[in-house]
Amino acid sequence: MQIELDKFINKKILITGGTGYLGTGLCKKISNIDCEVLVLSRHSNQKKIIGSKANFKYIVGDIVRMDTWKVVLKDVDYVFHLAGMEFDRNNFNHLKNLEVNFTSVVNMLKTCEEFKYKPVIIFSSSSNVAGGVINHTVSEKDLSSPNCVWSLHKLIAEQYLDYYKRNEAIPSVSIRLPNIYGISGNDKLNTNVVLNKVIYNAITSGKINLYGNRKCMRDFLHIDDVIDALLLAALKVQKLNGRSYFYISDGKKRTFEDIWRRVKETAENNFSIKVDIEFNNQILDSLDKRSFCVSPSNFHQQTGWKSIVTLDDGIKRTISKVLKI
Repeated sequence: MQIELDKFINKKILITGGTGYLGTGLCKKISNIDCEVLVLSRHSNQKKIIGSKANFKYIVGDIVRMDTWKVVLKDVDYVFHLAGMEFDRNNFNHLKNLEVNFTSVVNMLKTCEEFKYKPVIIFSSSSNVAGGVINHTVSEKDLSSPNCVWSLHKLIAEQYLDYYKRNEAIPSVSIRLPNIYGISGNDKLNTNVVLNKVIYNAITSGKINLYGNRKCMRDFLHIDDVIDALLLAALKVQKLNGRSYFYISDGKKRTFEDIWRRVKETAENNFSIKVDIEFNNQILDSLDKRSFCVSPSNFHQQTGWKSIVTLDDGIKRTISKVLKI
C-alpha cells in the first residue's frame, strides 16, 4: 500500500480538532508535505512541528458557529473533520452533543452550499453506529442501528454528508473508526483511549483490570493505520462508487481477555515489567457487553488500504513510548 502524498502538495487542508489525539497525529504525518494546513481547535495549545515543510496556521474557533466555517473554508481543498464530543455516559448532555457532533456538520455544509465551495470532506465517524451487535462481523451491508444517542448523532451527520454529496456535489466520505490506540502528538490526551490507558496502568501500577465482558470481541487499530486510511480516503473519494461510509479495522477477531494478555506478555517479555491481570466484578451495562468486530474488506477493495501495524507490534511501540514520556 502506497499513499501518494505528493498529491497534497500546494493544497490547502483544514483539520478540525487538529490539536486533539487524532488531529495531532495527522498533522505530524502531513508535516513533510509542502502544503498549507489550517488547524482549527477550541484552544490555542499548538505544538510546533520541528522541520515541517507544511505551512501550519492555528485558528481558535467553535465548529458549532456558522461564522467560524465562513472564515476557515475559503479556498480549502480538503477537510478532515475530526473534531467532536466524546461519549461520556456519566455526564452526557444530549443538546450539547447534538450541537458539536451534528450541527457542526450542518453548518459546514451550509457554508459550502452558500459560497459554492467543493472541498473533499473526510468525516471521522464510529463503528459504534452499528449498534448492539452480538458475536457478528459487521460490514457496510448491515443495518446501522445505534443503541445510544451519541452514535445516533454520528449517523445523522453521515446522512447529511451523503445528502449534500448527492444533491450539491460536495464530495465526502465517512470513516467509521474502531478503538484507536498508540501515542500521538498530544501527550495530555494519549490516555483518553482505552488500550493506551490499559497499557499506562500496566506500566505504572503493574496491574490490569479485566471485567465481565472479557470474552467480548472488539477492534483495536493503531493510530498510524487510521491516519493512512483517512489520507487514502481523501485521495480516492471520487473513486469510491458513491459509497458514503466505510468501516476500517485490522480484520482480526480478538477478545478483551486476549488483548489484555498480550499487553501483559509484551510488558514482561520485552521490558521486564511484571504485570498482574485482576478480575473486577463491576456490573456492566449493555454497551459494555456488545461483542462484534468490523470487516475492512470493502475499504481495502476500493482504496488498497490495509493495516500495517500488528497488534503485538503496536502494543510494543506504545509501551516503549510510554516509558519515554
